[in-house]
Amino acid sequence: MAQGPNAHRVTQEAAQDGGRWLAIGGPIVFLLLWSAGFPVARTGLHYASPLTFLSIRFALSIAVLIGVCVSRRPLWPSDMRSWRYLVVMGLLVQVMYFGLSYLSMTAGIATSWLALIVSLQPILVSVLAPSLTGERIGVRQWLGLILALGGSAGVILSRGTLHASALGPVLLAVGALIGITAAMLYEKRAGTAQDPLTSNLVQYAVGFACCAPMAFFFERTEVQ
Repeated sequence: MAQGPNAHRVTQEAAQDGGRWLAIGGPIVFLLLWSAGFPVARTGLHYASPLTFLSIRFALSIAVLIGVCVSRRPLWPSDMRSWRYLVVMGLLVQVMYFGLSYLSMTAGIATSWLALIVSLQPILVSVLAPSLTGERIGVRQWLGLILALGGSAGVILSRGTLHASALGPVLLAVGALIGITAAMLYEKRAGTAQDPLTSNLVQYAVGFACCAPMAFFFERTEVQ
């Protein structure tokens, strides 16, 4: 049955409404999921060693994504540059950022301090991006970053102090900060458009390939 102009207009309006809600709800969902990562990790680390915990997480994610990829049949990277980009991102984010974050929490750093340290990432990216990627940061963006960091620091500092014995865990947290900062700068400089399904699958596979052997050789791979 042929559709009239009114039906076509309704379809367009529905698509616009869907895009508008996605633009509003997407960042909120991302914020909730990202913020929940630290307390969930802290809880899990009470029952498993860090690299073992990460390896299990990667394995479960890989299993789910393989099933979705078989169903959806997304496009895979078509050249070596794209594969190299995904592998490097997997090393920087999944191995360096998450690995060192989990090790830092296991070593005794407070979750709030870890969150504050890695929240310096937008500031570092803003400082380094102009010289490395040519991207300029405006005054409004700088103001927002500084206010957000100041607010986070105020809340965390009011709830406790950082002891000198935490130097080792802090250095691990700084390593995690370097990893996520390097990943964002690398993405801005060499990033290629990829399907989220295959992109995440490759990065989780890199994380598992690195963390699982280290967990096997250096940890007691037991889960309570």
